[in-house]
Amino acid sequence: MEHGRGSRILVIATPLTIREEKLHRLVDQVDEHHLVDLKALPKLVEFAQAGEFESDAVRRYLHEELDGLHPEEYECVVLGCTHFNHFKELIREIFGRDCAVIDGSDGTVRNLAATVSKKGFSSAGHLSIEYYESGKRVTDQEKLDFYRRLLERLDKMEP
Repeated sequence: MEHGRGSRILVIATPLTIREEKLHRLVDQVDEHHLVDLKALPKLVEFAQAGEFESDAVRRYLHEELDGLHPEEYECVVLGCTHFNHFKELIREIFGRDCAVIDGSDGTVRNLAATVSKKGFSSAGHLSIEYYESGKRVTDQEKLDFYRRLLERLDKMEP
């Protein structure tokens, strides 16, 4: 079967995710025509953690890292890191609006809901949200405000 223009899939993720054996096994199972490309974009995590999403530095980084690719060959870009959701609009600028941008947030939320349900928690009572970094509860108001702004940004991203 011959695949023409626009049939490739690009998975962008952190270097750790790209190196994971689990990812490679999954790709090997489904990529019988060798259409999936993997690309590590480590600095996107740094940009996201700094709250920098649309700067010239971010644009330059993405263009430099994706320079060897031909955007018109890709029908889909898979965001393999939750940080990358913040860059959907820039990805669309590079690959075009007709290129699907897929993130794993829905799957992550479903997995969290299943885990919470399995542990016997119920939403019938008082619910609260706590944020943690590296296992430590975040109480700093400035950091909590940053997280709120990140969530507001995600709400504004085009689905």
